[in-house]
Amino acid sequence: MIASKAYAALLTSVIIIGGCDNESVSSRTTEVMSQAKAETPDAGIVMHDVINPKTGQVSSRVPLPADWKIHRDTSQSNGAAITGPGVQITYLPNKFFTYTTDQMMAQSYQMAGQPMRRVTSIEQLIEEDLVPQFGQHGYQLIKTVPLPELAEKDKAYNARLYKVGPSQQQFVVVGTEWKGPEGNKSFHILHYYESASNGFLSWGYYGQVLDAEPAVYEQAKQQLVHGLANQQYDQAAINTYNASEQQKLSQSQAAHNAKMRQRQQQFDQSQRLHRETWDAVNKSSMDAYRSRQQSSDRGQNQSVNAIHDESTVTNPYSGENYQVESGSNHYWMNNDGEYIPTDDHFYNPNADPAINNQDWQEVEPR
Repeated sequence: MIASKAYAALLTSVIIIGGCDNESVSSRTTEVMSQAKAETPDAGIVMHDVINPKTGQVSSRVPLPADWKIHRDTSQSNGAAITGPGVQITYLPNKFFTYTTDQMMAQSYQMAGQPMRRVTSIEQLIEEDLVPQFGQHGYQLIKTVPLPELAEKDKAYNARLYKVGPSQQQFVVVGTEWKGPEGNKSFHILHYYESASNGFLSWGYYGQVLDAEPAVYEQAKQQLVHGLANQQYDQAAINTYNASEQQKLSQSQAAHNAKMRQRQQQFDQSQRLHRETWDAVNKSSMDAYRSRQQSSDRGQNQSVNAIHDESTVTNPYSGENYQVESGSNHYWMNNDGEYIPTDDHFYNPNADPAINNQDWQEVEPR
């Protein structure tokens, strides 16, 4: 998505995409641009620096009458950004919106406080936003004229700005002329922009408002349009902006990657705990099952042994079970499964010369 908010803050023009039929607007009149080309005098026009208040850098230079002044602190000029003899120019604040058909994305942006609004045509936007806004102060819309040279200027400038990814863009700029409650005229330049990418749309508008005394109104209008059409953007300021946006993206990606790694680690840990828990549960169940089986086997074996008057012993050499006659206190067994029963606590066949040619181990009957 393009950095349209930052763009509007940096300059007196802004990026735009689609949604307006320029031919329907131009059907009314194109007199402003034709007069600006033919009648704007070069005499008395000088380049004025436009300062970015955030960086203190010169962001652009705009040709305007020498006796006009661009104010960095509008509180000292009754809110006007530019003043001249009988001339006052203020800025329409930037209005920025987003729109998407993805409901989850829309909810995320709304939760973040981002205004959501479906895109509209420039004519409808003027009727819905500007007419009510300026009508409250007694202004009536007289006419709307296209300003294609300013739209091309916005497009050319935007092409020099850093962008995260490709997007579809279009730029529209129109002038609207208003009649005030005392018969005075006011000229508003409206910059409208959209940027569409991957099902997501960002759009908005801002502009300049020219109020001038009747004697200088027409000339001031031409001079303002001419100045914006010939504005020169400072490459160093553009480089600073682009570097800042790249750094923001890099930091955002690093934070995102760190968050994803943390989530993966948490998931892996939860999976490990889940496996360990179930392994412990399964082991406990199997141990209990084996214990029950062994107990059952012992009980069954003891019952069988009682019937046959036998005992069961385990050969220590092979681990196999053998049945032996019951009634003796001690049993000794060799590697061949042969056994010797005895009640003599001190007898050890390993010390008996008659049979000590092989190894004997004592076994416990069960």
